[in-house]
Amino acid sequence: MTSSRESAIDSHFASRQLERGLVVHCEVLTCAPPSELSFTWVVGDFLDTRVHYRLEAEGAGTRVRFEHAGFEQSQAFKGAAYGWKLMHGALETILEQGSGDA
Repeated sequence: MTSSRESAIDSHFASRQLERGLVVHCEVLTCAPPSELSFTWVVGDFLDTRVHYRLEAEGAGTRVRFEHAGFEQSQAFKGAAYGWKLMHGALETILEQGSGDA
């Protein structure tokens, strides 16, 4: 029997950023619930990078560690930094509000 973690590894998904005309192709590399997730972040022949999230207990909360590595062009890094700032800001808002399912 295959666990959900095992079936997640090698899974593919895409993020479509229509306003920028981009499709980001991803493949799950590591899935270790509840603490770790890593995946590829590939845009055509332009960008081939890796994203890694790790959750660590810290006091009464959780520290989220994030790394996006493998950039060969500074412009691509600047674009990704801008996008992640927006996405992580939205995630922070959601986490602060909670799901309401307590």
